[in-house]
Amino acid sequence: MGGPAALWGSRYLVKEVATALWSLAGRVSYTDAASRVRRRAWGDDGAAQRAETTVASGQMVADWLSKFGPIVAAPHAETEWPETVVLDSTRFM
Repeated sequence: MGGPAALWGSRYLVKEVATALWSLAGRVSYTDAASRVRRRAWGDDGAAQRAETTVASGQMVADWLSKFGPIVAAPHAETEWPETVVLDSTRFM
């Protein structure tokens, strides 16, 4: 079995999802990251593949971050408290 790797039931390749998540790490907005993925996958217009009710938003990328973010971040998570914790009286509103 060959061919590009895609998520089960997804129209996007794994590398496109990874690129979108990497864009978020580079401070690109959700909407811009989603737009970039759509353009790469479907071309500048992409109207033939898009439903009439499609709204240009970053929800798709937000869903990917929610689903895959914990998996990607887990190896980098803190596993123990530091030796020293400094607290101050700064107030935030």
